[in-house]
Amino acid sequence: MQPSAWRPSPFLALVFLALVFLALGLLALGSLALGLLALGSPAGRSSQWTVAVVVPAAPAASFLYRSEHQHPVDHTCTDRYSQGVPRPLNTEKRAELLDQVVRYLQQHGLAQMSLSPLAEAIGTTKRMLLYYFDSRENLLAQALAANRPDARRMFGDVHDAAGLRRAALGLWEAITVGEQAGPIRMLLQLLSLATTEPEQYGDLAADTVEVMVGPIADACVRLGDAPQQARARATLLVSGLRGLCQDRLVTHDVARTDAAARRLIDCVAVPG
Repeated sequence: MQPSAWRPSPFLALVFLALVFLALGLLALGSLALGLLALGSPAGRSSQWTVAVVVPAAPAASFLYRSEHQHPVDHTCTDRYSQGVPRPLNTEKRAELLDQVVRYLQQHGLAQMSLSPLAEAIGTTKRMLLYYFDSRENLLAQALAANRPDARRMFGDVHDAAGLRRAALGLWEAITVGEQAGPIRMLLQLLSLATTEPEQYGDLAADTVEVMVGPIADACVRLGDAPQQARARATLLVSGLRGLCQDRLVTHDVARTDAAARRLIDCVAVPG
């Protein structure tokens, strides 16, 4: 009768594996400690050291599997819905999109403006427009703000009646033959829409009026007007020139509207 071969018990096998993993862990900790000590020494700070850390085979394989099967992170993407750390807005791209939006609105108008057809027409996506401008309302406000006369700059240095007259003539020229001649149509459309759809366009239209009236009223206060009188004077100038501009766009009568604008400006510029 032959003796049976010796077989280790399961308990001894588990103990053996535990000792192996313990030894590997101690070796890894020892290597890491030596590396840290070397880096902390003067010699280690002045030279480059390579620290080799031994990890058990099974956990390392698991780590590699997870890394290979995770989706890559696109750190260059500026889309808020993508992975990665958000990058600052591309201001040049934003300005380019805003210019294209203004051109589109000048041609197609503001009524029933929808982001999807707008995005398709200018070669982008609705999602990209929302990324740069947050909402349809904010996009419309930005388009109007980027293309209206800067009344604060034009009337900021007015300190006498002659200066008020020069600034007012400059405003009239800007909205009729200058760079604002195209965008003024957007403003007129907005004011018209605000009368029929006040819930959607009322606040934006009121703000657009105020950014023109306010700086001119401030100039009139510097000329000696009381605040209420100054706002009435500024309103007469802004609303009068806007109405004459609309008349000119409809009738194309340049001579008549120019003469009327000069007459209005002379009346407003007179002190008192």
